[in-house]
Amino acid sequence: GEAMAILAGDALLTYSFELITSMPAVREEPAKALTLVRELAKASGPCGMVGGQVADIEGENRSLTVQELADIHHHKTGDLLAYSIIAGAVLADASEEDLEHLRMFAIELGLLFQIKDDILDVEGDSDKLGKPVGS
Repeated sequence: GEAMAILAGDALLTYSFELITSMPAVREEPAKALTLVRELAKASGPCGMVGGQVADIEGENRSLTVQELADIHHHKTGDLLAYSIIAGAVLADASEEDLEHLRMFAIELGLLFQIKDDILDVEGDSDKLGKPVGS
């Protein structure tokens, strides 16, 4: 049920920290491990996915402005997508400027994904989506 789902989410997040700090690519460069863990915590925590999901839930029974909706999508989807791109770039020793450009690209990509997902929630076909429409 719901309690098991919450525990599974907690387990997966903490396991990700274990995996990051166990990677051979970061064992010799602890600063990279610290950067990767910090960025994942930011992307998934209250200023990232969790915060976006909370704002989404709080906005369910009212009309949202375009900016509020964009902010929700930015955090709910864009931050974790950005992390997946930034993590690879950190491991490849990308410059700070390149990291920022990649982050902006990923956030926009996350916004596009979430817009499409929201449209499919209204107009989609459950059989084609592989999930109930509106879920």
